[in-house]
Amino acid sequence: MLSTEKYEFDPSYRGQTGSSIGVSTVGFRSNKYNTNEWHENNYAKYHQTFSDRDASEKQRWQATRTENETLALSQQTQALSTKKLQQRLHDINFWKFELNRMIEDVRNETDLLIAQKKRLTNSLDGTEAPLHIATECLANRDRRYGEDRVVDGVEVGLLKEVEIINNVQNLLRQTIMTAEQQIR
Repeated sequence: MLSTEKYEFDPSYRGQTGSSIGVSTVGFRSNKYNTNEWHENNYAKYHQTFSDRDASEKQRWQATRTENETLALSQQTQALSTKKLQQRLHDINFWKFELNRMIEDVRNETDLLIAQKKRLTNSLDGTEAPLHIATECLANRDRRYGEDRVVDGVEVGLLKEVEIINNVQNLLRQTIMTAEQQIR
């Protein structure tokens, strides 16, 4: 007789895949594998582990090689940079020494120039008294009357003396101005 019960559709049904041992498995998939399926699955996993291990060892070897290459390159670059820095430091120290020597030379030269300027100023001040005396003598000679007003060797000598003193004073002033410009 035909049964009037309704059967529901099971979407997980994939047909009969296992071996039948007398129990009807129609519509059901067994959670168990048969021996051949287990051996095939286990063999596939076994070979997959070897493949994965080989790939991972290859990756480890490449990583170690890359690490060693990077370390060697960084050490080489660091050594080269250190050498260049040492050369640069040597150059800087050399130029620092040269600049300090030049600064000291300029200071010494400036001090000498200041001392010479002071000597020139003292010399200029020292020409004032002889110039004053010579001009006063000429003024006194100009105040003479009559036949006492004579152009003689003394007056010519006094005029030469005033001219020489004026020329020396001009030269001293120019030299002092030049020294002041050089000191700045």
